[in-house]
Amino acid sequence: MGVKTRFLVLPIIPLLSWLAACQSDGTATVAHRQTQRSPQAIARVMEHEKKVLERIYGVELIDKPHLAGKLLLGLSIAASGRVSHCAVKATLMRDANFVSRVEERCRHLRFGPADRDMDIEYSMDFVSSGEPLPMPYP
Repeated sequence: MGVKTRFLVLPIIPLLSWLAACQSDGTATVAHRQTQRSPQAIARVMEHEKKVLERIYGVELIDKPHLAGKLLLGLSIAASGRVSHCAVKATLMRDANFVSRVEERCRHLRFGPADRDMDIEYSMDFVSSGEPLPMPYP
């Protein structure tokens, strides 16, 4: 039997930044750094979430093998990084239960903090293997 090892990776950059800000008398100066969410950071979170949603979709396919379609999600992200509002803006899915499960899951997304709130739209395709993709949104 092999031994499993877990590694704890601690972020060293904030510690180094704090040490660099320390003055010789032991006080620290803190500079406010403006942060914005980059499209790459948003895409990273959404791609991770898409994997989770694909697992939920796979479970739904067991009972509904012809379930397929597109979803256009509208997300409002607060400055804290929490999703303050999530709604499906357009869909070609014919399963209200699956759509509501997607909305509920996306309400729990966490993006990093930023200086301001933002609204994004994200499109997702759900297609079982061999199924043609439905026509685009009307």
